[in-house]
Amino acid sequence: MAEGDLEQELLTRFSCMGTSDREVLINELQSLVGVHLSREACAFFLEMSNWNLQSAIGAYFDYYNANSLPELSLVRDITIGEGEAVPRGTVFTKTWRVKNTGPEPWPGGVYLSFRGGDRLEGPSIVPLPALQAGCEVDVELRLRSPEQPGLYQSQWQMCTMAGNMCGEVIWVIINVDDSGIMDLTQQMSTFSTQEVSWGPAPSPSPYLPSDLELRGLHSDGSVRARDSEEPALHSDLEVLAPVAHKSSLDDMQL
Repeated sequence: MAEGDLEQELLTRFSCMGTSDREVLINELQSLVGVHLSREACAFFLEMSNWNLQSAIGAYFDYYNANSLPELSLVRDITIGEGEAVPRGTVFTKTWRVKNTGPEPWPGGVYLSFRGGDRLEGPSIVPLPALQAGCEVDVELRLRSPEQPGLYQSQWQMCTMAGNMCGEVIWVIINVDDSGIMDLTQQMSTFSTQEVSWGPAPSPSPYLPSDLELRGLHSDGSVRARDSEEPALHSDLEVLAPVAHKSSLDDMQL
């Protein structure tokens, strides 16, 4: 069907919205949403919408979307367990491990949304990946603890691009207390995971003699003739041995 014909047909069908004939409304609703919806179900949506066709269509799709939304479940807290002590005014990272417990991959554009409680200076949304069914992912949230001691909590939930909330509500619960060592432990954890670069290994000096040169040999093992002006090369043992021997003679003379 051409685009113009489709628009005309939709205009014709929606022109029936003003009718009070219930049988016509049922037929139109079934035709618009699909014949898989029984006449009894069409009558149900129309009746709950006061027999307004437009409202009934919206109610049907709201019900359909609510029953085919992506699913999210908390696996465990990676950082900041429930009620963990955090010093005042401390920036910290809350990490959850969550799982797609639904039968389908998460659609594009889903995100974690702040639902209520204490915002803790965090963002309003955290983007989520298009996670495959049955897979897990770590979700991080950067927050700051309040300046006043006490117990604080915030609630977060997955949301679709259409604005439908879905999945399990997950929590951040902290106890603001100066005795908490969370900030120190997170800094140490971050430092321990950083790679230490020692730089490239130094190249050997071109001025150091090789082992063969020290022994006066060619690379093939034959004895190398020493040039008259070439200084003699001695090993440390050859240099130190006469000195040690002389010292021993001096001691005997004493």
